[in-house]
Amino acid sequence: MEAMDGKMKKSVLWVLMLLMIFLGAKTVTEFLGWQFVGADTPVMSTISVSGEGEVFAVPDVATFTYTTSVERVKTAKEAQDEGARISNLADEYLKENGVDKKDIKTVNYSLQPQYKYVQIVCITFPCNPREQEFDGFTLTHSVQVKVRDIDSAGDIISGITSVGDNKVSVGGLSFTIDDEDALKEEARELAIYDAKSKAKALTKDLGVRLVRVVNFNEYGGGDIYRASYESFGFGGDGAVSQAPKISVGENRIVSNVNVTYEIR
Repeated sequence: MEAMDGKMKKSVLWVLMLLMIFLGAKTVTEFLGWQFVGADTPVMSTISVSGEGEVFAVPDVATFTYTTSVERVKTAKEAQDEGARISNLADEYLKENGVDKKDIKTVNYSLQPQYKYVQIVCITFPCNPREQEFDGFTLTHSVQVKVRDIDSAGDIISGITSVGDNKVSVGGLSFTIDDEDALKEEARELAIYDAKSKAKALTKDLGVRLVRVVNFNEYGGGDIYRASYESFGFGGDGAVSQAPKISVGENRIVSNVNVTYEIR
């Protein structure tokens, strides 16, 4: 009798243990399932709004490109030697005027043979009255320069055209901001605030409420202000008599966003 009672107790304990394991597993499963409730629920109603933010800032870097040109030289070595001589003079001039080495960068280097056509006297036919003739080598070397002291940019531009026997020309002047990231972030924040304000006003008119953001896109960027000047030395005739008058102005950093909200 006691043996049967012992077996009964063991059976009951086994049943209770299995029941507890089952209930525990079911509880864990349901708990994990709660984390994904609504995760794959399709968005039924949405609204999309756009926003714009803009920030203005005074540029702190002037960027220009100077080009060394050597034309109609008999050999490639002579063209390269002359180009190197002028480039070294320009490089020394820039460094003497406070331009850092890291702000001087070659952006193009080209060495090419040139040809010309000469008239010939035809003594047989058919005959081509023009004949191609070698006319020497031409070298062009373009260097981009950043001037961080904008007030001295005009003097530097005026002076660099005088080095190297007027074989240096200058172009592509623009004004930029050295670190635009902070300004872009500020413009983005203003654009998002603008979009959110529009969304709130729209939901009030529609009698609905915002639930969550379901899509976000940003587009736009800073406009580059090009220099205004009265005099600009392009080399070749030594005609630059004074430093160019340059207007810096302001750069405009723009961010445009589009935000899509779920509504209920």
